[in-house]
Amino acid sequence: MDLQKLILQYLASVGGRLNNQVVTPVMRALVNKDYAIVSPSATPTAMPSSTPTMTPSPTPTPSVNIGQAYQSGGIVPSVSNIPLQSPSATPTPAPSPLASILQKGFQHWGNPPAATLSGVMADEIQKYPELKTVAQKHPELLAVISLLETGGGRHMPPEYNPEFPGAVTNENRQYNMWNWGTNPAYGFNPSSFRDVISKVAQGIATKPQFADFRKSGDIADLAKVYSPSSKTNPQGGDTYVNNYNSIASWFK
Repeated sequence: MDLQKLILQYLASVGGRLNNQVVTPVMRALVNKDYAIVSPSATPTAMPSSTPTMTPSPTPTPSVNIGQAYQSGGIVPSVSNIPLQSPSATPTPAPSPLASILQKGFQHWGNPPAATLSGVMADEIQKYPELKTVAQKHPELLAVISLLETGGGRHMPPEYNPEFPGAVTNENRQYNMWNWGTNPAYGFNPSSFRDVISKVAQGIATKPQFADFRKSGDIADLAKVYSPSSKTNPQGGDTYVNNYNSIASWFK
């Protein structure tokens, strides 16, 4: 039974039958006012929940390192993204045992110009088996000869020293710290210090006049050929031998 019929029955019981013109407004008023629960209502607005709504974070866009470059087939590291290695310095080769002996001896004499050629002297000696044998007894051979002849390059006449400003070129004496082949008749025209060292080493190792020295290893036999005593060469002969041995003691 609906609400309208219930109200009509109630009114009839308390006051008799009422006409529809009175009942209808009354019922409408009652229904709208006191029985609002039967009226269709709008869907209630949902109250905000106390629980905070979690907003999903956007999916991050993959970033591309600036040190990468796009190429067909994918992303490959660019040159700027490859760690660079500092070029290591080329290690300086250690001097040979013979060169070390020469360097040590030259230090006693204040490292004259010939000291910078210690390695060259050692290399040239190693080229000739005969000279290697002599060097076992006299490793200082080429170094001491340069000291006896020109003070290791210090006492070359200025006009013959290519490092002296305004030097007068003389092909026979240029670079010649050993005074090797100074007789113009020999036609010795060295082109460098190495050239002179090479010729001295080759001459002592192969020339017949040095055969006695190569066999005996006696500096007196060297002096007979390299610096024989004469009126014009008082420092030759025995004096040369004594001076040689005195200097050589610093190379042992």
